[in-house]
Amino acid sequence: MPGDGEYLAAFCATLPELETELRRRGRAELLSVAVKAVRSGIPVLEVLPALGIAPHVLAGPGTSRETPAGAVVQGIPAKASGEV
Repeated sequence: MPGDGEYLAAFCATLPELETELRRRGRAELLSVAVKAVRSGIPVLEVLPALGIAPHVLAGPGTSRETPAGAVVQGIPAKASGEV
């Protein structure tokens, strides 16, 4: 699981999309409250539930402490042509 700094970076990077989505739902004020909370030092993980966001959504695919950044990860072997 990523650290709070990684969640903070992901939260900040997705602010435009979050604003668009929450505005569409008529809940833009929630984002303002969340941003103020994060700026005051509350960890992003504590703010996400109020926005209806699960932490794994910000973590993105493939984020895991078991696999260090920059590590080579073996993929699934390709099947031969015509194989199902």
